[in-house]
Amino acid sequence: MNIIKSGTFIDKGGFFPLALKHKDKVFVFCRTGAGHLGKDGKITTLVSVDGINWEIRSCVGKDGSDIRNPSAFIFPDGKILLAAYRYDVYDKNGLSAPAEHKAPHFHDTLIYTSGDEGFTWTELHADFSRVTAKIGKVSPHGAMFMYNNQLLMPAYCREGAFLLGTKDKGLSWEVYTQIGEAGMQEPYVIETPDNDLLAIMRTSDKNREKASVISRFTGKEWTEPELITGSMQHPANFLQLLDGSIILSYSDRNYDNQRILQKLSKDGGRTWGNEWQLGESFNDCDFGYPSTVEIEPEKLLTVFYVNKIENPYFFFGNRDFYTTEHVKGYYYIYKIK
Repeated sequence: MNIIKSGTFIDKGGFFPLALKHKDKVFVFCRTGAGHLGKDGKITTLVSVDGINWEIRSCVGKDGSDIRNPSAFIFPDGKILLAAYRYDVYDKNGLSAPAEHKAPHFHDTLIYTSGDEGFTWTELHADFSRVTAKIGKVSPHGAMFMYNNQLLMPAYCREGAFLLGTKDKGLSWEVYTQIGEAGMQEPYVIETPDNDLLAIMRTSDKNREKASVISRFTGKEWTEPELITGSMQHPANFLQLLDGSIILSYSDRNYDNQRILQKLSKDGGRTWGNEWQLGESFNDCDFGYPSTVEIEPEKLLTVFYVNKIENPYFFFGNRDFYTTEHVKGYYYIYKIK
């Protein structure tokens, strides 16, 4: 693996980035306007041709609301469908306090569309009634993709990890399939070269170590999730390369050696090669959420965020998690062969 260039794509923002490639441009959708937690969070669109020079297009959000967790799809004609999650469970002091509210923990999934590559956005006011009636309100996560003539979006809630489907370009949604049981979060799903679905999720229930697990869907049911990373190595991102192999990128969030790790599969995700580290290590940060695209054959771009706060240990009352002062979005451009 040979790193060609590294740097930052945004300052005072960049949480939970999602990178997508469309024609000659790379689009990154990420959280700005507030910290890991906090009101006034928005989803900002950035665009680059070379992965080095970035243009901030515009953002979507609602004043006083916490908007986070982008999911997106770019249609062949360049139209963008963007989903995000509105989380407004905050007390009078602006601290996240889900236990104090009777409303569902996950409030709303918002859907936006852009016909000019992210310069302007229109909210669709999509219908999620069939989803909420079945599993409650959900948060999107990761890239949407086309499968069996409909657009699928990974999502999760208290009931587990799911794929939601739309046949009308985001106007209405329903549950397509459940990927993982309660406790599985932040799913990322791709279609493999042999038309299976491959999913990776974070385990978050009290009976398991936080890590990433992988599951396969062959058209009838999902296989039993198998551990694919070590403790505190999550969340993860898949990308199918132009040569058909699949690269897995994930965060090692152990505080004494935080880094981006990767593995490669040449058989559709059934087996994986040895793990390697991408770039430098960090310590005691709020960190991770890598997302990878292939700029050109065998030349990759991975984006992630690093939030160098004084107290990186997550809890709802930690004020360091509500500021953007020390967060940046980072990138690596590299070749793996």
